[in-house]
Amino acid sequence: MSYIKNTILALFSLGSILCFSQDERLFQNEWYVTELNEGDNTLVNPTVRGSSLSLFFQDENMIANACNTNSCEVTVDATSIVTRGFGCTTTLALCGSINDMEAERIYFNIISGFPLSYTIVEDGEEVVLTITNSNGDTAVFSNRVLSTGDFKTKSAFSLYPNPLNNVLNISTVNGKSYKFTIYDATGKIMLTKDINTAFKAKVDVKHLPSGMYFAKLTTNGVSVYNKKLVKN
Repeated sequence: MSYIKNTILALFSLGSILCFSQDERLFQNEWYVTELNEGDNTLVNPTVRGSSLSLFFQDENMIANACNTNSCEVTVDATSIVTRGFGCTTTLALCGSINDMEAERIYFNIISGFPLSYTIVEDGEEVVLTITNSNGDTAVFSNRVLSTGDFKTKSAFSLYPNPLNNVLNISTVNGKSYKFTIYDATGKIMLTKDINTAFKAKVDVKHLPSGMYFAKLTTNGVSVYNKKLVKN
């Protein structure tokens, strides 16, 4: 009798873990916005200054990137994302046109409208994430950059190695000058440097603590490349 009781308790505990555990795909992908729906307003493949809006999760942080970076401390289970009570922080920058600012406003409003629910669906090589906020507004993401032009821009850059150790190498096919910035998981600027990639720029990162970072390359104030980095 005791054996049966213990078995039932073990199965119940396992079921509880499976019901409330995180979907690891949420953390394994970097997400790119394909559609935003706020009330009757719909934006398809929105960009800010020509750069895709993105999202990634690291530990207890949800990091949304547009022109600014919006970082929220969250708790995630199998279907929902809730704030840990500390709210969200947003970097401040000049984001260009009114259209750019409106796209970012809608994006940040949706993903900050806690509690959030989410679903993940796989379609071949593409993984689609849909986040719905407390108002019923939705943000749809793909783990792939769907814009051909944006994909070509991103593929023109190379940041390596990743994970990092002491030095990060940056190269492009055009050899132009850029402003290079590294943010930590909370959106704090950890490093900023003007670089010229004509000779494959090298950036000293040995002072950075181990963890997850977000790198951005900009030219004339326009974001042209974003990448998630890991420091050993």
